[in-house]
Amino acid sequence: MPVILEDPSEKGYLLATYTGRISEDELLASYRAFFDASGSTTEFRELCDLSDCDMSEITLDTLKQLSGLVREFCARNAIEVAKRACYVPREINHSIMKLYSSASKESVEETRVFSDREAAIRWLIE
Repeated sequence: MPVILEDPSEKGYLLATYTGRISEDELLASYRAFFDASGSTTEFRELCDLSDCDMSEITLDTLKQLSGLVREFCARNAIEVAKRACYVPREINHSIMKLYSSASKESVEETRVFSDREAAIRWLIE
């Protein structure tokens, strides 16, 4: 599966690594499975590494669905701090994640897009 979600607790954030061509179904299924298997938590901090993927098939509708999954997960766990830092060095993926940021405005989640991975991590853990 081209979206791998890992919880390196010692780092204090979830790492989502996207590789290859990402389909809408794979993206949503990965997050559904991860959220369904996750225990209770009070924070949601995620580093999305989109440095080696093609998200050209992802639509605005899919981004809205993903935002809804995150919103439901945060509500279910009473999460007050939700941050997603997207490391996106490729321009086409950068534009798609900017759309996601706009699509998630109604959520508790704060999303920022970075072209520098270290800057993304610094913002995420502050």
